[in-house]
Amino acid sequence: MEALEARSAAPPVALDGSPADDDDTMLPTDHIVERPIASELTPFPELIKAIPRMERDFFRQPLDEASRRRFLLNCPRNVLRQYQAPVLNYSGVGTHTKRTDAQLADIQFRLSGLTRHIDLFAHDVLVEGSIQVTQALGFANTMHELLSDLASVVTQMRSDNICRDANLPISPIVTNSALEPKPLLDSQRIVKQAKLQRALHDAARPSRTRKGKCTGQSNRTNKPTQSVPTSATPVPSYQRSSHPHDAKKVFHSRPQLSKSQTTNTPH
Repeated sequence: MEALEARSAAPPVALDGSPADDDDTMLPTDHIVERPIASELTPFPELIKAIPRMERDFFRQPLDEASRRRFLLNCPRNVLRQYQAPVLNYSGVGTHTKRTDAQLADIQFRLSGLTRHIDLFAHDVLVEGSIQVTQALGFANTMHELLSDLASVVTQMRSDNICRDANLPISPIVTNSALEPKPLLDSQRIVKQAKLQRALHDAARPSRTRKGKCTGQSNRTNKPTQSVPTSATPVPSYQRSSHPHDAKKVFHSRPQLSKSQTTNTPH
């Protein structure tokens, strides 16, 4: 116990904050750094009215292709910007890598399109010297819609990848769960689809087996009967069959009997 207390005891420190020895070096006082406190925004009615779609699911609000193009074509292209993502110029990769690279390249292309609105908004502010409230809110709503569309595209890509790997139909499996954050897929629907596919697969296998059995029996029924060659070894007369057609197949040392003689031969 005394050894433990000796190890845990702090070295003596003078009242002025300096160590007890003769070293005059002062320790820095910035070891404790304050971090910014997280803040929350509670939208008030006017803000909700200004951006009405903020209450909807941000990750599941995809735009149709016509609406997305309309948002992009309303803004000019910036001649200094590069909109095309770098292309994959190496062929020694697998199919999974190529598919993933194509998805990421599509995300990069969509992100580059969002800069059109940013550039145009900055241009209008510099040219006009000021910005109207309606213009600012229009820019905010446009960016919200385009960003939500991009987030929804990523959600769909993730769902497709999981459904493809699980051999499930590639379809948007949307969950209505109230959990936060919301799950990507509805696990109950995935289990039901997996059971249904397994049942269909198992039901198809016996049908093919029965079909094969029926076909084999039909072939055996229609196949002409071939006579089995008998041995040429002489057979004693007492082992001859009583049937006329069997008597012809029996070889013995006696002369071949006629049909009538064979029938009347005593046993």
